[in-house]
Amino acid sequence: MGLDKTNTLNIKYFSIISIILSISFFQCDKFSSSTWLYYNQTSCSDKWGLYTNFDDLKQKVENYILTKKSIKVYDVEVLSNGPEQNCLACTCTTGNIIKLKVMTSDVAELKTEGFYE
Repeated sequence: MGLDKTNTLNIKYFSIISIILSISFFQCDKFSSSTWLYYNQTSCSDKWGLYTNFDDLKQKVENYILTKKSIKVYDVEVLSNGPEQNCLACTCTTGNIIKLKVMTSDVAELKTEGFYE
């Protein structure tokens, strides 16, 4: 007694749906073990260099973290509500906070770069 055409199609559809659900589950799992880190931007002593606008800044931060630290950044935001220092030194903060979403396992490495939770 062999499988009829309907049963064969049902098995194929079930297999395809199972694969799609499995991929979705693993994608969600990737972000469930992630965390946000913050960095108070300085006037001119940040390791990723100067920037022309916030989109350029986000790209430079992401490129720096990926190329120098081999860490995947899942999201980058720039907030303008951080501590601002009115001084001329390169280490003075600008009031911008760089916010990164990374794997929780990469937090310790990024803390050595001045990021905090």
